[in-house]
Amino acid sequence: MPLYHALLQLGGAIMMLLWAIRMLRSGVERGHGALLSRLTNNPKGGWPTSALTGLLTAALLQSSTAVALLVSAIAATGTLPLASALAMVLGADVGSALILQVLATDLSWLAALLGFVGGALYLGASSRKWRQTGRIGLSIALVMISLGLIGDATEPLRDAPMLVPAVQYLNSDVLTAFVVGAVFTWLVHSSIASILLIATFMGQGIIPFELAVVLVFGANVGGGLIAVGLTLKADIAARRIALGNFLFKLVFAGAALAIVYPSGFAVVGWFSSPTGIVQLHLLFNIAMLVLGLPMVGVVSSLIQRLVPDARTTNADAGENSRLDPRLLQDPRSAETCVKREMLAMARHVEEMLHPVAELFKYPDQEKIQKIKQLESEVDRRHTEIKHYLARIVYDDDQSDRAWRCFALADFAVNLEFAADTISGRLVKLARAYSRQPDVFRAADWDELFEIHQRVSENLQLSLNVMLSEDHSSAQRLLGTKEKMALAERANVINHIQRLRADATQTNRAGDIHLETMRAMRQINSMVASIALPFVDDAHHGHLRLDP
Repeated sequence: MPLYHALLQLGGAIMMLLWAIRMLRSGVERGHGALLSRLTNNPKGGWPTSALTGLLTAALLQSSTAVALLVSAIAATGTLPLASALAMVLGADVGSALILQVLATDLSWLAALLGFVGGALYLGASSRKWRQTGRIGLSIALVMISLGLIGDATEPLRDAPMLVPAVQYLNSDVLTAFVVGAVFTWLVHSSIASILLIATFMGQGIIPFELAVVLVFGANVGGGLIAVGLTLKADIAARRIALGNFLFKLVFAGAALAIVYPSGFAVVGWFSSPTGIVQLHLLFNIAMLVLGLPMVGVVSSLIQRLVPDARTTNADAGENSRLDPRLLQDPRSAETCVKREMLAMARHVEEMLHPVAELFKYPDQEKIQKIKQLESEVDRRHTEIKHYLARIVYDDDQSDRAWRCFALADFAVNLEFAADTISGRLVKLARAYSRQPDVFRAADWDELFEIHQRVSENLQLSLNVMLSEDHSSAQRLLGTKEKMALAERANVINHIQRLRADATQTNRAGDIHLETMRAMRQINSMVASIALPFVDDAHHGHLRLDP
């Protein structure tokens, strides 16, 4: 076979591998996005629990980088400490390495089975979740098929004249090989694909075992570089997490190389097969988790010094906008930008809502001032989103996508209204409560904290619906509106009964309690509005969702 033909086949097989891994991740995100959000939202139980959460999430997403970005978005709200976030990312590295064990296993019969079942589900299922499950099966089948094609394409390369001296040079220069492994992984933006290629090349006899070991250590560092590059212009919280993960990988990979190289690679001699190389990658990440987990507190303090907090002003507040004007001609990409910006907007609303219940007990002026500042930020993002949506260019055959963006615009308006309600009505009610003599009854406090918790959870659910477009989650979110209305009605009845029992008292605290419950219900109705288009789509076909 001519060399150019082999290189062309290799390039096509590598592109299939990268595309299959990306399709696999998108299938999990679209079909099971609500599960991912529940897993990653502020896990309880300390660093080990955070690490386990990261492991499970990476096993679902097949990408530790995706977990790092997801955790960064949560940490930006202030609800997830940096140390816990680093523990989650360390666990995610192990989860990604575990999935690699499955993908690297020679199961040709399973590829055919997954391709058949996955294709049948994707083409025939009416449920969106089952269709995305079919996409996952198809993706795993394509990963296995592409690895077979890479093996076939690389067989003629073993005798290529230019390859032998290049491999010999890298095998003699450990530092260069280490850098090559890191840079290649960063270029393909997938440590899974990089490790699979290294194992395949070793299996074909293209690279020796010693060089494969060095490339694997470098690939781990390159995996950390991916998140660093993707968060360069992100929030400080995101940059800290990416940098911390990169430093962990750089230090541990360097230490591993310093231990392995002087021994002539004898200490890892039992990993001298293609499957063993993948197992070495898993062992490295397990060791990094076990040894690094007790250090996340110290590392987080170091990272906070390296990346200090920055005071934002009105002049530079818009620098972190996700609305890229270069994508206005591409409605699909522009819609993704809008969703990212709305996610940041919703996180601000979540930060505003978080201290509200406590303000009725302790009207902390610093927290109230923070809420006012966040309201201004929500207003700014709302205005930018509206103007951006108005500038998106649609073709004549993209009316469905235009309706999707109208739904996002409506959700942005409702989020802005929710922020106004928190900053205006709820803060005002908290201050009024602190100035009047009556006090809430014990039952009133229970109701207040319960409804506050419900609205906070439903805000999270609304973000899941926006990102995953899951019909069942949308129905569940709409159902909360009726539950809130029934709860408010019960509160009114209880309030009237208390007035009848003691008609001589004005019970101003009871009035404030009722107004607070009504404001909470209105906020819940606003955040639940995102569910309407996706329920309408399922029943009437008004909006067609992406396959």
